[in-house]
Amino acid sequence: MSTEHPVAPNTSAAAHRDAVARLTAVDERYELLTLPSERGPLRVFRNAPRTLRDLYAAGVSDHTFLVHDDERLTFAEAHAAAARLAHGLVHDLGVRTGDRVAISMRNFPEWMLAFEAATSIGAIAVAMNSMWQTDEMVYGLRDSGATVLFADDERMARLAAASPDDALDPITVVATRTTRTSCAGHRVDQRVGVEGLAVGVHGRGSHHPPRADQARQPPGVDPSRRRGRRRGRGR
Repeated sequence: MSTEHPVAPNTSAAAHRDAVARLTAVDERYELLTLPSERGPLRVFRNAPRTLRDLYAAGVSDHTFLVHDDERLTFAEAHAAAARLAHGLVHDLGVRTGDRVAISMRNFPEWMLAFEAATSIGAIAVAMNSMWQTDEMVYGLRDSGATVLFADDERMARLAAASPDDALDPITVVATRTTRTSCAGHRVDQRVGVEGLAVGVHGRGSHHPPRADQARQPPGVDPSRRRGRRRGRGR
């Protein structure tokens, strides 16, 4: 007697296509549209959030979102804090669509707040390895062309140890969970409107002048294709 299992008719591919067609049909929840884009026709969900900012707003609730030791933030509280921080990035620090905003810290709640704040205004979040040492941090910041860095106390200490030969283009350091009043000789003061975060300037010159006319960038669209990729000048 054969021990082989009977083979079912090969209908899985057709069934899958039929299910997708029904789910993405006109007036269905997952209706698909074809829109023009810089890279050619693009299929998008009609009812999906158009930007990351819209996506974040759609998830606001009173449920717990972030937990750190005894600290708790709901989705609504985190969203409000990130919105205040995003306002500071735009109006205090002049962050524009396509600017690189680096994040280097332990898994603190501020990591997520910084990521949401940056991406909700069309900036590109540069997630840096928190284990990197001074030379690696300098390389990452220079290579990415970051104009702002969110950092905790330990990462600030590493950046402050950079050699004068590793001069960076002007970069704004937004510090959290630290008692430091300076970073690499530059004063840290309270200018970004989120409790627990402070800001100072690292490098030469000044940051971009404030801009209030921030365009909203759709998720997945790389603005470097429009503006030219902003890279550091050396490794």
